[in-house]
Amino acid sequence: MLVKVKGVLMGERRDKEENGLRAAIPRSWLDKIQAAKNEEIKCIVLDENLPLLVMLKNRLIDIKKATCSQLYSVEIEKIVQRPTCYFKWESEYYFANFEWDLINVIPYECTTETYLQSLQFKIIHRYFPCNYYLHLWKLKDSNRCTYCNATDTLSHYFAECEAVRTFWISLKAWFVRIFEFIINFTALDILLGIPTDGKSNDITNLNFVMLFVKQYIYTCKKNSIPIDFYNFQVKLKTRMIIEEYKYTMYNRNLEFMEKWSTLADSL
Repeated sequence: MLVKVKGVLMGERRDKEENGLRAAIPRSWLDKIQAAKNEEIKCIVLDENLPLLVMLKNRLIDIKKATCSQLYSVEIEKIVQRPTCYFKWESEYYFANFEWDLINVIPYECTTETYLQSLQFKIIHRYFPCNYYLHLWKLKDSNRCTYCNATDTLSHYFAECEAVRTFWISLKAWFVRIFEFIINFTALDILLGIPTDGKSNDITNLNFVMLFVKQYIYTCKKNSIPIDFYNFQVKLKTRMIIEEYKYTMYNRNLEFMEKWSTLADSL
């Protein structure tokens, strides 16, 4: 018996859902399933008292205790390829030591804002729309910076442009006063952040501020407005007020104080 719901027969809906599920299964998996059907399957009786172990990140774990995400990660690692952007970074900054596992998690450790995480992802994978790339992609007639007429590469856009160099000097002096440690703010520091094990709130604060600065620079350049340090501080203070409100909503005031109080109190 077929039941009609909102003009669609339930039997038809079920068929569509099944077809959708089949279409979502990778072709290589379907081939393995088909091959398994054609092979002679031998039954093996296992002792129920003995655990069935699987290798996860060089550790043997009882399969009953392994999560779906862990098993999925293992399968993905078998097919993952090293991003080509890594080779470009390593050739351009051949003297640096890149800890990519730590670099990639920086935007997720220092903020929950997806637009900031997305910005950093574009920078790491080198498809941020600076004029150099826009010209390369034939979306702009010139690869020159609109502020100082130099070649508008990633490093120039965020770190070396005359319009932003003074800004970073001011930010460096401000950070020395707040946290009492010196950061050189090299182009690589600015672009990729400072790798950390996540235990240093000061470095987490620094990475957040640098990410917020890059978003601020992008907004200013996109709208052709001056890049002003004091205007940035006003925007950062507003962002800290919002952050504190979010923590307060979930009764996490103490966590906010431990993580952000030094930065928030300086604004």
